Amino acid sequence: MFDANGRFSFQLARPGRPKFAFDNRLQGTPEENKATVQGSLSYYGIYSVDEADRTLHLYIESSSFRLSYQNRSSEYLDRH
Repeated sequence: MFDANGRFSFQLARPGRPKFAFDNRLQGTPEENKATVQGSLSYYGIYSVDEADRTLHLYIESSSFRLSYQNRSSEYLDRH
């Protein structure tokens, strides 16, 4: 999701992840916790667009997984 103020949020969840037996994420079994961690990823930050180069720059502020490129610019070229 991208907003008009230059903020973005990304969430990815694998379909078919098992439900927690107790419907409480704080009481998950090791297997339930592992499935959740391995089956999801989220991050957020700020973005900017360089219209001349048709490039989107993402500046990741935080993530559910400590990414190696955290707090650096990621560039994705517009392929259209």
